[in-house]
Amino acid sequence: MSTSKWGGRKATNLREYVLRRDGGICWICGKPGATTIDHIKPKSTHPQLMWEPTNLKAAHGPATGTCPGQYARGNTPTPTRGKNTNAINVITGPPCAGKSTHVKQHAKPSHLVLDHDAIAKALGSPDTHTAHGPHAAAARLAKNTITDHVLNTPPKTTVWIITTNPTPTQLDAYKRANATITLIDPGISEALKRAAKERDQWTTAAIRAWYHNNTGALIAEYQQKQRREW
Repeated sequence: MSTSKWGGRKATNLREYVLRRDGGICWICGKPGATTIDHIKPKSTHPQLMWEPTNLKAAHGPATGTCPGQYARGNTPTPTRGKNTNAINVITGPPCAGKSTHVKQHAKPSHLVLDHDAIAKALGSPDTHTAHGPHAAAARLAKNTITDHVLNTPPKTTVWIITTNPTPTQLDAYKRANATITLIDPGISEALKRAAKERDQWTTAAIRAWYHNNTGALIAEYQQKQRREW
C-alpha cells in the first residue's frame, strides 16, 4: 500500500471501516465508545503499514477522561509521572498464594490497599475470602472504579492492588501507569494444601483453574516486559 502522508478521504474511509470492524471497542481499555483509530506499529517506524487495516485498531480519543487512548503508540508520547510520583504495586497470584499477607507485610498505614475481599467485608459480607451475591458485585464495582482512577491519575500515596486473574487489557493498563507487577506463586500443591485448611470448595476450583489457564505464564511475560522496557 501507499506510504503517503496520513490524512484525507482515504484515512477517513479507513477509520470508518476499522470502527465498524471493531464494533467501537477501544483496543486499549476494552470499553465501547471509540471514535478514532490507532496504529499498533507506529507510522514513524513502520510507514509501510500506515494503510494496513491489520495494523489499525479502534481507540478512544483524547476527550474521554477514563482511557489514555490518545497516548497509544504512534500518537503522542505517554505522559510521565515524574520522579516524585508514588508507586503503584500490583500483587497477583492464585488464591491462597499469600497476596494479602505480602501486602500486610509491606504496606504502610498511609498507603491505599485495593483488596476485593477486604472491600466486600467492609460492605457487610459474612465471608472472609469468598464473598457472593450483592457484596461481591458491589466490592468489584468499588475496586474497579478506584483502580481506574489511580491508574489514570497520579496517586497521592503508594497504592497496592491485589488481583488474582488480571486480563491482558488490565495488564496493559498497569504498564501504562508504570505499575510494578509482583507475582506470588507458591505452586499448585501448596496452594491447594492451604485451601484445604482455610477455604471452601470454590477456592479449590479457582486454584485449579488459575493453573490450568496458565495465568502465571501470562503475568510472567508482562514481568519480563517490565524489566526490559519500564
